[in-house]
Amino acid sequence: MAPRSTGLALARLLRLSALPTAMSNILAGFLFTAGVWSPSWLLLATLGISACLYLSGMVLNDVFDVDEDRELRPQRPIPAGLVSLQSARLLGWSLWGTGVGGVLSVGLLIPQFVEGAGRGAWWLIGCGLAGFVVAYNAWLKQTWAGPFAMGACRTLNVLLGMAAGKIGLLAERSEFGGSLEFSVIELLVAGLIGLFVVGISVMAKTEAANPNSTLVRIGSVMMLMAALGLISIGGWYLTKLSTVGAIGLLGFIGLGILVLLPLTQRLGNSARHPTEENVQRAVGVGLATLIPLDALVCISARPDSLGFALAVAGLLIPAIILRRWISAT
Repeated sequence: MAPRSTGLALARLLRLSALPTAMSNILAGFLFTAGVWSPSWLLLATLGISACLYLSGMVLNDVFDVDEDRELRPQRPIPAGLVSLQSARLLGWSLWGTGVGGVLSVGLLIPQFVEGAGRGAWWLIGCGLAGFVVAYNAWLKQTWAGPFAMGACRTLNVLLGMAAGKIGLLAERSEFGGSLEFSVIELLVAGLIGLFVVGISVMAKTEAANPNSTLVRIGSVMMLMAALGLISIGGWYLTKLSTVGAIGLLGFIGLGILVLLPLTQRLGNSARHPTEENVQRAVGVGLATLIPLDALVCISARPDSLGFALAVAGLLIPAIILRRWISAT
């Protein structure tokens, strides 16, 4: 097999086109609690942990589904013979182990900045995320709990970024023995992003031939509720900050429009005409919408620095380009 085709097969196995959405979760969570993207080593470490766990989930998805894919999705890399099952299994578990190792290692580096319970909270969030990745792929995917497990993964991913941001803020201030307690607003932001992904997952379960119109509508309502909830909380949070200016407000409104217009259009089409093509397009738009939603969170946290939000929104560019060759689902 030519190196180029091997690389493309691995990229498809890893679902690289969806990776920017996991990265935007971490960036938004970190900024929401720290207000800045520093210390850089902690942010980069958290991005690396999230990437490893996310990509491991993509690979293990195909490893656990190999028999079903041979019958229903023979074009995927493993059943197509582009990547061996043994190699995929080794890659998936290696990425997962690297992510868990990163969680444990960072936990050992931060005790001077957080109290004992704080370090435990970091480990709980990181290892909880790793646990849900395996639980979803191995047991929950084919059950009613599957979409909720996927949503839990995203919620924990955002919380991982938020926890790192809290640790980073303590480190920047040279404060020792701080706490990693989350506020109600922080938990709501992470939970609504998780709910949005639950809606995507509900729709994705029925994107094959003859989609279930009821599930399509349920997923659409969940996604719209989560998006409107995040916009509402972001707007409320924005008004509580003294640094809000015209640029920040205009950026927030612009991103809100960027989120709602394509999302409502695609969800409306899939709800009215739940064909396989319409549902697949709605799922794809839903995944891409995670990035501007995270950018909205960034504006809510730092309306005086639109550059942070634009940097996160810029992750849409590689996501859209990669989707031309690599399916995100």
